[in-house]
Amino acid sequence: MANNKLSLEIGFEDYDRAQSVVTLQTAYAVSGTYSSQWTRVRIPLSQFPQKIDFKKIKHLVFNMEGAGEVYIGDIRLENK
Repeated sequence: MANNKLSLEIGFEDYDRAQSVVTLQTAYAVSGTYSSQWTRVRIPLSQFPQKIDFKKIKHLVFNMEGAGEVYIGDIRLENK
């Protein structure tokens, strides 16, 4: 079951509780679509709405709207 959009935001929260998030889009899926199978997703840091100060990051955040399940694994920050 393919899906073009997931109501899922991924981002960072700093110690001031400010969040810098992006909404997951099919453009970030390597295969170009989401499905019920594992899908590799790459989000360029340039897509985040604010400049991120990595010295102030408190944690990674996932905000999901509505009901459903999303499995997340093998999270990495890469300098490419």
